[in-house]
Amino acid sequence: TGMVILGVVGISIFLLLYSLTTQVGLMLEGVEAMNRHFAAVEQSMGGINTTLNYMEDRLTVLHRIDGQMAVTESEVAAMGGYVAGVDGTMTGVSQRMLAMEQHLQTMNRELSRMQQTIGGVGTETRDMSRSLRMMP
Repeated sequence: TGMVILGVVGISIFLLLYSLTTQVGLMLEGVEAMNRHFAAVEQSMGGINTTLNYMEDRLTVLHRIDGQMAVTESEVAAMGGYVAGVDGTMTGVSQRMLAMEQHLQTMNRELSRMQQTIGGVGTETRDMSRSLRMMP
């Protein structure tokens, strides 16, 4: 009777360990899939960041145009009062362009931070998957 009980306990322990091993394998597959998705997102964020850097470079041209607009503003003011409306409009455009440049720079910084965060999550996921692979 004792041997039968020990046999049943042994089989139960074997089934429990087999079940746990199967569950860990499924978890490992899920973690690896998440890791692939995070890598794809990180790559996409890199493309977005590159595009935003390109846009920011182009905005420096707008900054130079803004400097030229200041010269133009003084010339228009010298023409007389009938051009005062044009002068105000150009000042508004200049301010809007600077505001747009600042917003794009802020977006670029935020996307860079997001890319770093997602890269960190990918690294942590990779580390988690390595430790799960080591489990028997």
